[in-house]
Amino acid sequence: VRYRKGQCSGMQNSLQVITEVHAEWGRRFGRNHAPLVESYRMEGADYALVTIGSMTGAAKDAVDAARARGEKVGLVKVKTYRPFPAQALADALAQVKAAGVVDRSVSFGWNCGPLFQDVIAAMYYAPKRIPAMSFIGGLAGADLTVSHFERAIVRIKELARDGRPAGTVWLNKKD
Repeated sequence: VRYRKGQCSGMQNSLQVITEVHAEWGRRFGRNHAPLVESYRMEGADYALVTIGSMTGAAKDAVDAARARGEKVGLVKVKTYRPFPAQALADALAQVKAAGVVDRSVSFGWNCGPLFQDVIAAMYYAPKRIPAMSFIGGLAGADLTVSHFERAIVRIKELARDGRPAGTVWLNKKD
């Protein structure tokens, strides 16, 4: 992919370039991967987890277990963080009733995670507003396990039912 005369340069064009490069890579090697966000088991999902990075494996296992129990949950993994793929994320979450965003860091002063802040900002571009909840875990190298994501799924399911987000849930906190 090359810079074309008359196109915006830099960050404004990055999401398009990332998408084009992924498509070219898929054509050359016969393997396609989602460039901006990856949807996992989102067909018919009423609520979703939103993750980023290595935590996604345990989250997918929790989604699989919940689906096996008949729960309508899916997952959206953010694969490109900057520039933030606001429209791709809004499209991926467009059909759900609620979302839970899991972070491994905290935006101090906000009592939530940076990914959560970006997700709720991106949802401004969605056709409808959906309630979202912040979950934080894995700080200081602590594990985020399937059971942590199962707890998050229970809370997101409640959120999908009543539409009332609670404060940030600290997943590694000992109750």
